[in-house]
Amino acid sequence: MAIVNISGSVMHGVVAISLAIAGFGALAVVVGHIVRSAVILFGSLLASGVRPRLEFEIGVVRDETSFSLGVLGADVVSYANKNADYWFVGNRLGTAQLGIYYVAYLIPSLLRWRITIIAQDVLYPVVSKIRSDTPRIVSAYVRVVRLAAFLVFPTVLGLAAVADLVIEIGFGRGWSSAVEPLRVIAVAAAVLSISATAHPIFPALGRPAVLIRTGLVSLVALVAGLSMSYEHGSLVGVAWAVFAASVAGLFYLQAHLKRLIGFPIRSLIRSIGPYLASAASMSVLVFLVRRYLIWDTTPILEAALAVFLGVTLYVSIGRLGFWSAFKPQFASIKDLFSKGSP
Repeated sequence: MAIVNISGSVMHGVVAISLAIAGFGALAVVVGHIVRSAVILFGSLLASGVRPRLEFEIGVVRDETSFSLGVLGADVVSYANKNADYWFVGNRLGTAQLGIYYVAYLIPSLLRWRITIIAQDVLYPVVSKIRSDTPRIVSAYVRVVRLAAFLVFPTVLGLAAVADLVIEIGFGRGWSSAVEPLRVIAVAAAVLSISATAHPIFPALGRPAVLIRTGLVSLVALVAGLSMSYEHGSLVGVAWAVFAASVAGLFYLQAHLKRLIGFPIRSLIRSIGPYLASAASMSVLVFLVRRYLIWDTTPILEAALAVFLGVTLYVSIGRLGFWSAFKPQFASIKDLFSKGSP
């Protein structure tokens, strides 16, 4: 699987860059993605030895239709949620502002997604196997959501504290208008990380329709926020609409978690509170130190100092103030890197 995925990524880069150099513009990116998907598809077929045959069994279709339609509906609503802000910015503010907003949205979202996708991949099969044992489901979810919060919160909130450096180093000062929306979306990404971690529980328990309703609640909140900023639209206003939609979706999802597995919002706060408090304190302190104590230097050096300070503060605050919550996470990291560990 690793060889197949790496091969797909390599071919994606080769084709996209080659076509871009040849002058194909945005089409180079599209073709690159198609080539990557094709390489992974055919590579997986060759590696597995599976040869699909054309078959149709009405019984299988009938049994799977209800569940599959629920999953499809959730994906459709999720697609609308992920693109409504793009549609708004592109049509209301123009393509140049859309490019800036895309950068502001992509960086924190990608960092969040890289972590939560692992949690989702782990939680779905686990819950599917123990679906009749609610206490074990709660225990598994708590462990996963704590780990996600431990990793995501300092990452995205730290990003908010150094957003100006990230934009300047990665894109140049001409993209400075992406800084403020990036900060807001980074906070929204922290909220979304908790929702995304809980998502696999519902299809694993045969309740994918909950995700449709959750997505609709988020979409209504997003559209309402975008409508409020229509007359005097700004990228920061759009980012706050995304944040509001994230919060609305999380509360609705959490209400259903309470009904389904008996996990109320206060239990969630107790589970993630130490990591949120530590990451938020770290982010504020890094921002203040950068503003009042760090002398003028190069952006790369300042970013390196800010990252070092952020990591030191996060670990220190966790050890001093929330050791009982941080200790299991530190132990997991130690086990991961120790010799001979499974």
